[in-house]
Amino acid sequence: MRYSGISVAYQLGGMIGGAVTPIAATALFAAYGTSMAVGLYVTALCLVSFAAALALRVPDGAAASSPMEALPADG
Repeated sequence: MRYSGISVAYQLGGMIGGAVTPIAATALFAAYGTSMAVGLYVTALCLVSFAAALALRVPDGAAASSPMEALPADG
């Protein structure tokens, strides 16, 4: 049941994000007549995503270690 909820949220996010972006890009291009507005829109979305990734926190008690530390030692 847990995976069904994750799947539904993932699919809804894809539908909403996949539907809004082309509409917004078309509207920006029509309004400004240049692809620069679309580029700025995509850049703004990238900055929002980057800020959200920086805001993520490691849960209490979880090790914030490098994935390389999980590899076995040579020899």
